[in-house]
Amino acid sequence: MSSLITVVYSFDWKYAHYAAVSTYSLAANSTTALRVVWVIPDSDTASILPIAENFAIKFDLHIEVIPVEMAGFTA
Repeated sequence: MSSLITVVYSFDWKYAHYAAVSTYSLAANSTTALRVVWVIPDSDTASILPIAENFAIKFDLHIEVIPVEMAGFTA
């Protein structure tokens, strides 16, 4: 029976490259199958989605990107 570890990141476009570095490190050092999820503001989808797509190509790592409406999170 193989294990699957789900790792969820939540960030906006200002932290996208930091999340990418962390995700790469996670994938490079994990001996267990990963499910990586990035929860991002829907307004940042156009900026962040290409980064996730590049990961799929360069590192053979699928990142599930979930855009969320931020209106419910503002104070």
